[in-house]
Amino acid sequence: MPGGAPEGNHNAAKGRRWQQAIDRALARRSKSSGIEELDRLADEFLKEVEAQSITGFRELGDRLDGKAAQQVLVGTDPENPLTIQHKIG
Repeated sequence: MPGGAPEGNHNAAKGRRWQQAIDRALARRSKSSGIEELDRLADEFLKEVEAQSITGFRELGDRLDGKAAQQVLVGTDPENPLTIQHKIG
């Protein structure tokens, strides 16, 4: 069985629509394919971080290190344990 999404699945393309819209908006605002505008926005972002905005710090951390892993607890009730069933055939 080949890996990946089923034939006809367009979910990945939908996920890029936001990135494409940002790229177009940056290009409209700047002469060099959005680079100057992106740099200006990065400067504004760092000003927010410097102003000790917790949101700014969180965003900076997410950009530099990725979002923190979330803990998921599974099967913590001994009266109702997690069971895994394998279907064969």
